[in-house]
Amino acid sequence: MKMATESKEIIGYTDCISVEPGARVPFKVSCESRSYRADIVRLIHGDPHPAGPGRKEELIESSVSGTYQGRVQEIRTGSYVAIQTPSADLDVTSLTLQALIYPTLPSRGWQGLLTRWDAAKEIGYGLFIGPEGDLVTLVGDGSATLTVRSGVELYPHR
Repeated sequence: MKMATESKEIIGYTDCISVEPGARVPFKVSCESRSYRADIVRLIHGDPHPAGPGRKEELIESSVSGTYQGRVQEIRTGSYVAIQTPSADLDVTSLTLQALIYPTLPSRGWQGLLTRWDAAKEIGYGLFIGPEGDLVTLVGDGSATLTVRSGVELYPHR
């Protein structure tokens, strides 16, 4: 799919790698312009190198072709899930957080693994990779914070 706009940033992708003939392919588009044009094209050559043949494409007539309303949509990179819960406030006597992780950059600083933590108010709970690259659990009620550290730096890519 080719998308065009008036020199404003446009980002588009599909979350489908392949589909059956005739199936719908959902596209996610974020656009700074008020509108954008979308067309289906057959990419014949995509190398824009000056010594090469240049970009070549063939327009495919489709019901998709047209102008669409643009809107900016936040794109959050990385692997995660956001789950809505009523509040970060806790009134519990026990709590279990468990995760199987594959830390790629454990020495990068604070990284949330499983959290419902408000750092400004120090309310909630969380399992983190801490600034020393070890596992850290925080539980706070706004007046006191319990911090438990493993004290053992995680190995990258393990």
